[in-house]
Amino acid sequence: MNATACRLLVHARAGGGEPQDRRCERCGSAEPGSCQHRVKRSHFGEWSAPNIVWLCGSGTTGCHGWAENYPREAEPGGWALPSGADPAAVPIEHHTWGRVLLTEDGMYELTA
Repeated sequence: MNATACRLLVHARAGGGEPQDRRCERCGSAEPGSCQHRVKRSHFGEWSAPNIVWLCGSGTTGCHGWAENYPREAEPGGWALPSGADPAAVPIEHHTWGRVLLTEDGMYELTA
């Protein structure tokens, strides 16, 4: 999947195409955000809907900054993943839905 198509799916999943409609998938904040690679690009993380989450802040601020700077703490919630992990198989701890898997079509799948 190319980056543009992936961003569109992630934006829709986070609440909408307009930035003011999106909510951080971790904390629910409506603050401006950005796309976070769960498996980092430097570790061969792809642009795919299961690998990308919408988090408030940038790579240095908000939930996005937290996930970047504290990957070990972010890993149990699924916000940061080690190299080789399959993002489609590791749930995130969503602010509203609890533990959900992220699907290739940009949706959530509830886990048991």
